[in-house]
Amino acid sequence: MRKKILGIIAVTLTASVLAATLTGCGTRAKATDQEVVMEEEPIIVTDEEDSEEVTIETEDEITETEEVVADDGEADVEATYTEHEYFYVRDELDMTDATPMDMNALNVDGTTYTLNESVNIYMPSVGALKGYTKPNIDVYVNSFNEDWYCLYFENEESPNNYVLVKAEDFIEASGMYENMEAITADDIKFSLMPQLDQMEHGDEEVYYVAVDDVIEEMTSVSEFTIPTYCKDVDGWMAQVIADNDFGNYQLFHIEKVEDKSDEENSCFRVTYGRLQKFAQ
Repeated sequence: MRKKILGIIAVTLTASVLAATLTGCGTRAKATDQEVVMEEEPIIVTDEEDSEEVTIETEDEITETEEVVADDGEADVEATYTEHEYFYVRDELDMTDATPMDMNALNVDGTTYTLNESVNIYMPSVGALKGYTKPNIDVYVNSFNEDWYCLYFENEESPNNYVLVKAEDFIEASGMYENMEAITADDIKFSLMPQLDQMEHGDEEVYYVAVDDVIEEMTSVSEFTIPTYCKDVDGWMAQVIADNDFGNYQLFHIEKVEDKSDEENSCFRVTYGRLQKFAQ
């Protein structure tokens, strides 16, 4: 049974009795204080309800445990890395978004750049996430295409001497195109025509001409895409020539396809015709 003490009421009443004596034309008041104290006995109220035990937990007494769980239901363990001179390599490859690719499809480069920012690196051929580079490092580009840059590190041993970097990451981190102008149709023409002139046809009389307008007998069309800020137009055009039959024709009209071009890649169309004598 629980008892509640409502309170003890103490009332103190002070009464002042004033006695006044009048003398002459002045008035003097003399006060005499008398203190009267009234007390009441404590009032006890009985609560018939059963007593309840209340427990208050402090923040220190409450502990929450949170576990990060992967999609497959297993606990997700944070990746660990081994430090190298220019990059950090995962102790286990991340195969989540691995993108197999043909290393032979890359174009030979041989240029050194500075990566101002850290970028992810991937395992050649497999395309699995391998780690990430340190910022502000000089790197040698062994080869590349529109999707990948292959970097070579002379002081590293296999399998860490060659790594891949996504083209968009490499371009942004290196700032390689900041001072370059976008490729134009004239750039394509000045690369294509000299390479056609150098083609060997024995004693056959051949000639290649770039024209400003398409004429009726020019019925063949080829479209191709190259990086908008391509630093090796000749290399790209050599591959385009190898993939087409330009060498069999005389007339060429080159234009940029604006609605198929963007900041990263540009599309060009070559309309050509009139067979060379040896191809007739």
